[in-house]
Amino acid sequence: MIETTSSKVAIAALAILLLGSPACADEWQLTTGSNWNDDPEWCGDSIVFHSDRDPSIDFDIWKVEIDSTGHGVDEIFCCKRDASHVDSSPTWEHGSGGTFVFFERQIPGGVTQICGMTTSGSAVITATDGDHADHAPDRSSGHMLVHSDRNGNDDIVWIDHGGEPHGSGSLTADPAADRYPFWSPDEQWVAFASDRSGNWDIWVMSADGESDSLNLRQVTDTPENETRPAWSPTGEYIAFAREGTGIVAADAWGRGEYAVTSGPDDSSPTWSDDASMLAFSRPSGGNCHIWVTDQLPESPVEKTSWGRLKAMYR
Repeated sequence: MIETTSSKVAIAALAILLLGSPACADEWQLTTGSNWNDDPEWCGDSIVFHSDRDPSIDFDIWKVEIDSTGHGVDEIFCCKRDASHVDSSPTWEHGSGGTFVFFERQIPGGVTQICGMTTSGSAVITATDGDHADHAPDRSSGHMLVHSDRNGNDDIVWIDHGGEPHGSGSLTADPAADRYPFWSPDEQWVAFASDRSGNWDIWVMSADGESDSLNLRQVTDTPENETRPAWSPTGEYIAFAREGTGIVAADAWGRGEYAVTSGPDDSSPTWSDDASMLAFSRPSGGNCHIWVTDQLPESPVEKTSWGRLKAMYR
């Protein structure tokens, strides 16, 4: 068969669609200095993150105002200074208008609790209590997800107002570790990271928990570790950190993957409210800073294979 010029163009276009085009380095650094800035969380025109930029207090929660282009416009300031605790992994309370933040607080003795405070520092609450360790809060309009060792190993726990587990408590009960829960925008699904398949992968379950086996799906199945899922506000994609690659966005149903950032150690993705930009952390030279990109999913870098489909419905 003789190939025409038009057929060659069509074949080339199909190859680009299936294999993906190189990621564009349309990224910019938001924070500066010789310090560690990590775990950004975007809400409206602000990003909160934890930082050790004040050496007198170790890690605490900081905030920066962002303009419509994704650049900082106001001086970064601390939500509340507290020299006696290590505060990290902040998340906004949905519906609070960007005025209330939850975060991990390591108290003396090594126990990690979830606390909350207004960004002005005028009110602080303890959301979880006890001698267990609660981590990585994600706050919906009415409830909060954490990963906790209260059942003997790290499981995903749904916390009601007042700090008590919702319903039967844990959404997962696998002997492996389950971490970094994240609500879907409609609060019907939960993305999380688990090492139950031999290394860290991204999974999705219904809000009823993993006991609803028909709605437990493995989104990634690679030799690399994948953690820190973040559902896009549109519900279409889940961004996550892939070891050695950077930030990747997957179709929420596992049908394709997309390169987002260029740094192999990039982590902790967080979407802007309109899903037009994504902030993330990038370590380099002993420091870590918050970066922003608007290079969001356009061309798949990995097509869905039969093996990936089978992994989704194990």
